[in-house]
Amino acid sequence: MLSPLVKKVLLFGGGFWLLCFALSEFTQYWQRKDTPPFLLQMWDYLPENPRMVARLGENALPQYSYNVYEAEGDSLPYSFSLDGEKGSLQIKGYALKRRGQWVLIKADTLFTPAQ
Repeated sequence: MLSPLVKKVLLFGGGFWLLCFALSEFTQYWQRKDTPPFLLQMWDYLPENPRMVARLGENALPQYSYNVYEAEGDSLPYSFSLDGEKGSLQIKGYALKRRGQWVLIKADTLFTPAQ
């Protein structure tokens, strides 16, 4: 049988963990809700791609940027980069919205080895 103090500690600890988990999920949703889906796919796929891991190293940090105000329209210039211990990768491109879906039109890729 657990003592009342242990029960309180477990209850408050579980409640605190649940609150932290809910806040982290909400924060991730809030950050990603307006981001174009193709950038989120790059974010999820490229850092784990075996070719990218071989060229950039483990734990490459992804970053992306785009103009939020232009995402409301039908064209969107964007940039996506991965920085790893062996080098960095930068993708700059242009996307168009066709039938409600973003379609990548042009993309320039630059790989830079680390010094």
